[in-house]
Order: sequence, then C-alpha cells, then structure tokens
Amino acid sequence: MTLLDCQIVMDDKMYDKKYLTRNYKLQPINYLSKYSVIGAEIDCLLKAVKKSRFNVCEIGCGDGRQLRSVAKAYPDVYFTGIDLLVAPAACDNINFIKGNLLEELLNIFEDGSIDFVYGVDVIEHLSRDELYELAQILKKKMAKGGVFLARVPNLDSRSGRENQFGDLTHKTAFNQHSARQFMDVLDLSNQEILADASLVKIFHRHNLKKLRNFATKTFIKYSSNIYLKGVSV
Repeated sequence: MTLLDCQIVMDDKMYDKKYLTRNYKLQPINYLSKYSVIGAEIDCLLKAVKKSRFNVCEIGCGDGRQLRSVAKAYPDVYFTGIDLLVAPAACDNINFIKGNLLEELLNIFEDGSIDFVYGVDVIEHLSRDELYELAQILKKKMAKGGVFLARVPNLDSRSGRENQFGDLTHKTAFNQHSARQFMDVLDLSNQEILADASLVKIFHRHNLKKLRNFATKTFIKYSSNIYLKGVSV
C-alpha cells in the first residue's frame, strides 16, 4: 500500500496523511527496475512494436520515484504517471499528472494510443463499478496489441488474504477466477496470471514461457500477490 493506491479514492476517510506517509516509506524503490516483470514487458513490446512514439502509462504513480527508475532504463520511451495526491515535476521522458485516474485517462490520451498500461497494488482499491468504468476507458485508449499488467493481492494464498483484508482501503478482492473475469471485461487476449515469485520473474525475463507457467502453478498458492496480464485486441 503506497500513495499510488490513492489515485481514485477521492473521499476515503481511511487515507490520512500519517497512514499514507508511514506505508509509502516502507515500499522498496526498485520494483520497477529494468529487470522486473514490468521491464520485461517493455522489452518485449519494444521488439514487437515499431513506432516513433511508444507510450507507457502507470496508473497510481505516487511521488514518481519508481517510475523514474524504470524511465531511466528506457530513455526512448515516453512515460505518463497519474496519481490523485502527488504531481512531481515532469522530467525528460516522463509526464506526471495529478488528478482522478478515470478522468485523466479520458482527457490525456487519444484513442488507441497507449502501448502499455500498468498498476502495482492499485486496482484492488477500486469498487466494481470503478473497475468496470476503467475497463471501458482502457478498451478505447489502448493500442491494438497493447499490454495491460496489474499486480493485486492473491486471494488464493493465506498471505494474500491477510494482505487483502488487512487493509480497510481495499474494495475488490482477486483470485485467479475473478482476475480472469476482469480481463474478460477488458476484452484482453493471451490472458495470463503470474505468481509474484522470483523464479517466475526470472523465467519471464528470459521469455521461458513453459518454465514460467510451471513456476506459477507451483508457487501460486504461496504467493502474496499475482500479476494479471493480457493483450488488447
């Protein structure tokens, strides 16, 4: 739980400054490194998509530290970070936007212009109605062949349940079934659910799909979080 979780919760009394500051400081700043699941997806897309402007959007970017770390590794990619509470100064290849996630996605991006959109520990803070609205917007704004990626607490694991229900700001719970339901609403193809485990990330980085899937099946019941991944059609 970080500041990035608050991009859409406009009036949630659970979000006080003391709570946000305490939890944000606990977060590592390297989870968006080039060697993460997110970095691997950008690598794959850059190889597959040839275009002059490659757009990546992080929904719920907090103070931008994580986004800056990955943007430095990909200087030729244009990044946009959206968060309700924080608006860091724009720099180099990053544009930071302070505002409501759903409104800003509609206003900033042209239809079919987002190549990769991701959120880490964000969408579980949205209600079902907000998730549905997000899905309808992304279906319009994502480019054909664009990738959606989100990390959420894993309701199929004990630690994931503790994570989900130990935070009063969480509104929607995800297990493997409900994760696929949401990806179906997004009309995503090539749907995958990945365990948030080191071996899975290593195999994902090297595009070893069979080993990655085997590792996910092995660790899914023990993984606190899962990644939802799909391709826009």
